[in-house]
Amino acid sequence: MDGPWNVARVTADGLIFQGPVVYHGGTLRATGGGAATVDVYDGTSTLDALRDAFSAAASAIDPNAFDAGLRFERGLFIDLGANVDLFVVYWSLPESPSP
Repeated sequence: MDGPWNVARVTADGLIFQGPVVYHGGTLRATGGGAATVDVYDGTSTLDALRDAFSAAASAIDPNAFDAGLRFERGLFIDLGANVDLFVVYWSLPESPSP
């Protein structure tokens, strides 16, 4: 993956960034206790647009990357399901237009 990007370890459901952002993906690692899921929304809650989803079997990893990124308009919200051992998200701010 190209960068530089912001990297955040997500330990609970929540808003990572409010406002326009470029989402570059993430990596999910499931616990040994069962399958894990993570949903990624363009917005500030799970009521907004679902833009990406991760799913990993017990003790497995699901990486997903968009080098060019996906532009989110409202924000970057992460919803962790059960059995998530680790979830890391990659994002950047959109480039400002030249004056």
